[in-house]
Amino acid sequence: NIATLERGNDQTQINTFTGHQFFVTRHGVREGLFDPETDTQHRFVVKSLNQEFVIPKTAAPSVNLCQDRFSICKGEAERGNC
Repeated sequence: NIATLERGNDQTQINTFTGHQFFVTRHGVREGLFDPETDTQHRFVVKSLNQEFVIPKTAAPSVNLCQDRFSICKGEAERGNC
């Protein structure tokens, strides 16, 4: 967990590095947030310092029940975390 944000104009700063990749989930349930038009998970890559990332208002869990809600779950399960 890097940060927890509420709906609206909530903001945070992240101590990170160029090349860092991350994704967003719904708080407490680890449901990845997707673009409802393309059903692709919102993922971000840090390309420069002071880069701003915006979680779209339309971001939501996938409606596709076959979509893995937490894409690293297999690796997490092997460590007993999922």
